[in-house]
Amino acid sequence: MLHTLITEAKDFAASHVKDIPRSRSTQQTSAIKDDRKPVCKFFLEGKCRFGESCFNRHPQDDAMSVVKDVPEPKTQGRENLADSRERKGNKKPPMRTALDVINRIQWDEDLPSKNFVIGYLDRFTGVEERPFDDFTWGELSDAEQDDLAIPQHRIQYFKYHDEKVWDKNERLDNVFGSTGSYVTIHDVLQRYRKEDESLTTGEKEEGASSVAEEQECDEESSSDSDDDTQTVTTPWIRQKNTSRKSKPTSSNRPNFFVAVRITDPDILRVAKHFRTCIFERSPVLDAALAQVEKLHVTLCTLRINNQDELDAARRVLRDLKRESARLLPPSLVLKFRGVETFNNRVVYAAPEDSPAFRALAARVKSLLSDAGLNMAGSHEEYNPHLTLLNLSRSMCREMVSCGALSSEGVDPALYDQFLDRDFGAQAVEELHLCSMGSTRHDGFYQCAASVGLFDEN
Repeated sequence: MLHTLITEAKDFAASHVKDIPRSRSTQQTSAIKDDRKPVCKFFLEGKCRFGESCFNRHPQDDAMSVVKDVPEPKTQGRENLADSRERKGNKKPPMRTALDVINRIQWDEDLPSKNFVIGYLDRFTGVEERPFDDFTWGELSDAEQDDLAIPQHRIQYFKYHDEKVWDKNERLDNVFGSTGSYVTIHDVLQRYRKEDESLTTGEKEEGASSVAEEQECDEESSSDSDDDTQTVTTPWIRQKNTSRKSKPTSSNRPNFFVAVRITDPDILRVAKHFRTCIFERSPVLDAALAQVEKLHVTLCTLRINNQDELDAARRVLRDLKRESARLLPPSLVLKFRGVETFNNRVVYAAPEDSPAFRALAARVKSLLSDAGLNMAGSHEEYNPHLTLLNLSRSMCREMVSCGALSSEGVDPALYDQFLDRDFGAQAVEELHLCSMGSTRHDGFYQCAASVGLFDEN
């Protein structure tokens, strides 16, 4: 009973206290306390979500004056957003990948894959160059032991002939024009065609002789005078009894040859000595001296016009590898001793006669011919030789006209000390299908295929 009375009394008092107006002094004290509260900066920005329950002050009259003292992070943020959008507008366009270039070369019929070279990063030797057709494209796990297969991220650049058309580090893309150059591979091809058309037939002949020593060497080693001379199975040979004014058409000119590269240290050392002696005695012949890195013995020459013919030549070499054990002796070696000359313009080291090597050259030529390939520049009579000096016809005319060379050609006294010199012996272990006029990073010709004759399958 007592507890009930106390409760009712409290409720009555509470209900009547709300209706009693506050005194003036109480109101002034409350206003002073509100003035001491800090201004709510979120209210000034119109963002305060607490409303009247906010612990900070929400003034109406002095809002503008307080706004000046409040930092403007949002405005700064908007400016940064605008700058960000502007930067996105100036962002570099994405560059097409190496895989895109590979697929383009493989599937675009207008792009001859044999003219492309790939520069890739080797973990041990640095950046190296190899012809596009040397690589095996596909899954690395499917590559065989003899296949050349690399991860695509190691590809640094692509070249069309000697011109870079795609470079990862330089952001160069002249294949698709994706980096904003607006130059595509078809523009590059068209420019090359125009340059070829601007050359006369005579200029093409001179250009070919200056770019590829093999071509000029073989042309000069053929019959040049009216009398009969030796016929050499090397590129760019002219047929006997052919008028000097007649020139082989492009379809009859060899652009590939099968050869054995000279790697024997003794032969290379003597060849360097030969270069030094000739240059000291007659510096004008420097351009005619063969580069040591390109020394080789040619087996035959041929004309390859498209990818199908190139693939056929590669198959022939692979098939030859299978029968090499039956065709060749256990050790096939070419021994070189002394030098000889063709018309006093081509000086070469003569190998000792080797019936096994001649049989190998004849077999290679026969297989390539049976595959339907054009054996341009190859002749029935085969005379293997290692070219050391090649004085082209045009160079000879210029030197004779200015008195730097006798009309009889290179003076034999310049190389008399090498007439009976032992050069060394080269083991015939590998054949290369080389592209004329194209050089790789180590100075040798670009090889579309290389086959080890005695490698285990």
